[in-house]
Amino acid sequence: MATVERSIDSDINLYDELQIAILSKEDLNNVSISQLRKQYRQMALKYHPDKSTAPNAQEKFLKIKLAFDVLSDSDSRKRYNQWFQKRHFGDEHRRLQIKRLKQREAQQKSLDIVDPSELQRIQEYGQHLRKLLHFKQPYGDWKNVHFESRDTRHTLRESCTLRIALKQNATTRNKQTMKQLFKDANFPVVDMFFSSRNVETDDEHVLYTVMHDLAATTDLLNNWTEKDTLKSYISGIRPYVNVEYFHFEGTVKLDSSIMDKVGIDPQVIV
Repeated sequence: MATVERSIDSDINLYDELQIAILSKEDLNNVSISQLRKQYRQMALKYHPDKSTAPNAQEKFLKIKLAFDVLSDSDSRKRYNQWFQKRHFGDEHRRLQIKRLKQREAQQKSLDIVDPSELQRIQEYGQHLRKLLHFKQPYGDWKNVHFESRDTRHTLRESCTLRIALKQNATTRNKQTMKQLFKDANFPVVDMFFSSRNVETDDEHVLYTVMHDLAATTDLLNNWTEKDTLKSYISGIRPYVNVEYFHFEGTVKLDSSIMDKVGIDPQVIV
């Protein structure tokens, strides 16, 4: 029985090895021992290492012998047929899942080398998820995350990025529609992307817009409430970079080593 278990574990179609077509459950019971012997003789003669010049003749011959050894033994054949029937004519959903898995595996093997930039984005997103886990924050819809290509040439990208809270609806979930709304309101944006933590069941979701320069950023931040086309979709806008980081309490004296390097007189920043 060891040979039949090895055949099952290796997912080998023994009937294919003997070139016997099995298209239904009934075909399994209709294969006679004389048919097995006939096919075995033909296939063994064709792929015998002493007569065949095929590069895989040795391997093919061993599989043919394995197929005959298993299928010519009544107990082994019964065990194999039980597995074969479930594997090829069993649950439709399970067979479909197995087929899709094999297709994905085949596609994965044929893929070219992964783009380093794509790998970097995945790594950065993984770091982001670990931070959320550490601070016990909700992940959002992390299963359907989409990495968008962004223009990294913007020298003041973070300073010119605004976090926009949008009311949840079909319009605000459409990136192209939102771009057109901002353009119609005379707030053209360089880039925009949705937060990976957005969840459609929430009342609001977040969109980040990257403006051309600081003037355009300030314009949108201060004047969006005057645009009726935007007011109905937006709940609030704030800078992506927390401005509190740039507020200092009291006075701070520059370190002498810094003053020496920049070559300026001692002064105090308020």
